[in-house]
Order: sequence, then structure tokens, then C-alpha cells
Amino acid sequence: MKVSIDRCVVVEDSSNGIRFAVTAGARVIAIPSSAYPPDGNTLSLATLVLGNLGSLTAEVVATAG
Repeated sequence: MKVSIDRCVVVEDSSNGIRFAVTAGARVIAIPSSAYPPDGNTLSLATLVLGNLGSLTAEVVATAG
């Protein structure tokens, strides 16, 4: 895609995915799974945490990026 990682926003629901994206240098929007929610320390790494997928809009992505 030839996009610098610091210009990317990753939407993730898992602890491993959130940690990986942050480590890679991306901004992260976390939408925790109710079945397997990430712990608070992992969620604190995210740029933004949403309560559900319905809250994810283009405007939200723009503010995170």
C-alpha cells in the first residue's frame, strides 16, 4: 500500500492485535470483544476505545488518525 505506518489506524478487538499494532507504530481504535475483552493495561495503549462496532464512523477514524 506504500503508506507509512504512522499514518495508519488499526481497528482491533484482541489484546495481541492491539499490542502488535501499537508496537508497529500505528494508531489503534480498540473495540473490545465482550467474550474475550482485553485487560485494562492493553486497552490503555489504544488511541481510542469504542463500545461497539456501530460507533465506528469515518469521523471517528479521522480523529484517531
